[in-house]
Amino acid sequence: MAGWRGWVKWVAGVCAVMAMAGAGYGDDFQKSFQVFGAAGMDAGEWENYKYFTLGEDFSHQWVQDNYVWVGVKADLHPRLQGVFSVMGWLQYNGFPDSMLYSPSTFASDPITSFNFDHAEAILNLSPNPKDSLVKVEVGLFPFKSNPDSKDLGDYMFRTGCYPGFIDYYGLDLCSQLGGIHVSNDMCEGWHNDFFLTSELHLYPYNDFSLTYLTDFKPFSNNMLDFGAGVQLYRCFSVDNGLTQPKVNPIGDGPAGGVGDLAPNYYFLESDPFHKDTLFYTYAGTKIQARIAFDPKPLLGDVPLLGDMRNVLGQEDLKLYGEAIILGVKNYPADYEFAQNTSTPINEFGYDKLMQKMPIMMGMNLPAFKIFNLLSVEAEYYGKDYVNTVPTPATGNLMTRLPLPYDPNVNSGLPYGDPGEIGSTGEYPKSFYYSREAHWKWDLYVKKTLFGNFNVTALAAKDHSRVATNIAQNVDEEEAFVKDGQWYWTLKFGYNF
Repeated sequence: MAGWRGWVKWVAGVCAVMAMAGAGYGDDFQKSFQVFGAAGMDAGEWENYKYFTLGEDFSHQWVQDNYVWVGVKADLHPRLQGVFSVMGWLQYNGFPDSMLYSPSTFASDPITSFNFDHAEAILNLSPNPKDSLVKVEVGLFPFKSNPDSKDLGDYMFRTGCYPGFIDYYGLDLCSQLGGIHVSNDMCEGWHNDFFLTSELHLYPYNDFSLTYLTDFKPFSNNMLDFGAGVQLYRCFSVDNGLTQPKVNPIGDGPAGGVGDLAPNYYFLESDPFHKDTLFYTYAGTKIQARIAFDPKPLLGDVPLLGDMRNVLGQEDLKLYGEAIILGVKNYPADYEFAQNTSTPINEFGYDKLMQKMPIMMGMNLPAFKIFNLLSVEAEYYGKDYVNTVPTPATGNLMTRLPLPYDPNVNSGLPYGDPGEIGSTGEYPKSFYYSREAHWKWDLYVKKTLFGNFNVTALAAKDHSRVATNIAQNVDEEEAFVKDGQWYWTLKFGYNF
């Protein structure tokens, strides 16, 4: 581990030296500071949704977010800019009102949070400090890998490999990254991004990933936009015993006792005598591709309407899509049987392409400048296990292993509990093989008024989850999995 830490320090040192090399520029440079921010409210109703505790569906739950965002951008040198911002939230969550008789009634209380959004230095390392040949961001910063996605897609920094999952941050929010970001405009129409980032939000924490993204626009009218990327996810592990567990670190249960073999092992089917014990890992390689097509440059005059390029909005008619492979290496299913069950710990394996590849498609519908954006998106992800993020919220080892696991984290049983609907209420295992569990959709509308006031509407069956003040009451599986489960929300806000 000392080796990669030394490498990081070396890169940071080179960046600092290169930045200081430009100190001779701009003797008449004047430092400047700019305050920016936003405030607003996002409120709506979850019409139908799932929550794991009672084994029933819920409906008509009001959910509301109130937020404020304030920051400062400082030009400190012709080659150095600092950005710092904080965001505060007051959230009324989707914990079902019908469960308020529970001793944990405060699970429905408002959630307040306060976090940093930006805390970064931006260095311009171009020969001329006025161009953007090479820029370096160091610190904490937001980033969106697919600029066209509205609610679905944008996969690169909000997915995992084994098991393959998709995280969700909220309406109009993008990934928050920590580390180093180098951007480069190789030539007109060709942009590149390089990242060394540390995992901030998903267990196991602090592992480092290397990412390369490229964007190519072959025509000056931006009619076509191609994007691709590769990520070495968790390639530098801070604690390999967490990234690829081999020994059980906590208590008794289906996983065994402390010090026993961790149950994320597997044997090759071709090795019937179990000569080699192999282990699943969170780490993997992602490959992303996306495309956007804007047909407006091909349009001409239409009777009674004239030049359609003047009638349509800037984003109207754009078609876009994205796909990502979550782990190029295949891992077989586990052919051993788990304790207390009659099925393998991982009966699925990670060796089927369509179970490792979310695909998103979207279109910006004609809004004729009435709205800034009117778009519809759909997503297909064909895996046969639940979409749930790794969490250390409970003491149950099964929730912190690179395995598909039962959505009821309190049972302690691996995904393979033979019961169809257990006493604690997960959906039947067979349901996750179905079409309705594999599809998502959203309808997105946005209108800007007076230059700074935004009204956004969203109706969706997406990857949102129920949040509460009590960690063990958070259902890390998404809340909308059936066809009839969906929600709507309106967001009002202004920025300055």
